[in-house]
Amino acid sequence: MEEIIFSRGDILYYPDNVATAVLLEYDWIEESWTYSLRSPLESDRHGNHYVMLDCTKESMLQGAVEQGRFVHYPVRERAK
Repeated sequence: MEEIIFSRGDILYYPDNVATAVLLEYDWIEESWTYSLRSPLESDRHGNHYVMLDCTKESMLQGAVEQGRFVHYPVRERAK
């Protein structure tokens, strides 16, 4: 499978939780992304949402997209 290249502004969608993440900043030392997460409350899927900042290793994001758990929407088309 072709390596996924993430960029600032890319969107990741997690259908199981109806959650959306926007990649904000890459940490080259930690090899991790800071992202803004918007997710509905489990008890109120169509109303209130929570928003938070978090970070995760790029390798975890790569695996989740490759396994189909996350859908990756690049901020712009990449040159091939």
